[in-house]
Amino acid sequence: MFSTVHNNIKKILYISFTRTDYSLNSVLIKGLKENGVTVAELYLKDRRIGSFIKALSFCKNNLKNADALMVGYNSQLLIPLLNPFFSK
Repeated sequence: MFSTVHNNIKKILYISFTRTDYSLNSVLIKGLKENGVTVAELYLKDRRIGSFIKALSFCKNNLKNADALMVGYNSQLLIPLLNPFFSK
């Protein structure tokens, strides 16, 4: 279903406060990769200001060639922070 609906997506930025090898995150990432999507992953170890700056820096460095931004499991706090910078 993913490849037929979103066949133009080639690269996704995936940011999460939970490890990217955690089962809920890893299933999503694995499915994306199996459908030919490149996934740039960032795991933020804590919810301190330094992590938010790291997330903004990661987005800034990878935004030009990314088609979408996904926020991982239990990481909803990142949405209002990153949304203004990602308009795709």
